[in-house]
Amino acid sequence: MPDTPTTLSANELEAEIQSALKISDPVLANLCITRCHYLLAQAMEALLGAEAGANFHSWAVWGSRKAGVTIRQEDLDQARRDGTAVGGFVGGLVGMGCGWLLSFPVLLLPAAALLGLGCGVAAGRYVISRSRRISAQLILGGNRTVLEDIGMQTVRFIRQFGSLQKIQSSDLELFLADIPAGRSGSPNLLRYAFTQYFEALTVLTPAEKQRAT
Repeated sequence: MPDTPTTLSANELEAEIQSALKISDPVLANLCITRCHYLLAQAMEALLGAEAGANFHSWAVWGSRKAGVTIRQEDLDQARRDGTAVGGFVGGLVGMGCGWLLSFPVLLLPAAALLGLGCGVAAGRYVISRSRRISAQLILGGNRTVLEDIGMQTVRFIRQFGSLQKIQSSDLELFLADIPAGRSGSPNLLRYAFTQYFEALTVLTPAEKQRAT
């Protein structure tokens, strides 16, 4: 990930996010989403102070890069080898079992096992390839959702609190008003996270900032 010489403004961050979300190519989209998390992490560090430590987007960079392994299908070859081995083994056993149940002559049982092995290998490779494609689509979809839902709230947080000369608790209440409350009385973790970021923004010592984040 290339270094960013300056921290982007809230408007620039929002534009980066919107651009990344519109990219249709899965590999390029994941790369840009990862970059957006990096930029957001840098912007939050600039706002809260480096002593506050890592924020959500710092970890999201790592998560998005790991997701990219599946999105780029870099683990497909190993998965195919595993699927081929398991499918072939199971298919061979099934083929031999079917031959025995159908009362094949003993000399034909190896042929039945080989037929089952071939079918198992083909089925295993097909299932692995298809499941990996679906997994890549689902992972990228989740990656986009995280960036849109959390990243845009981070942009709001930076926009609202990065420009205030004097921060008051009422400012936090105003910010949280646009984040839906949890269902059935359950806590909303996103509201809690930004409440902690607000605390890190208002305390002074490094220890207090680290406890908040």
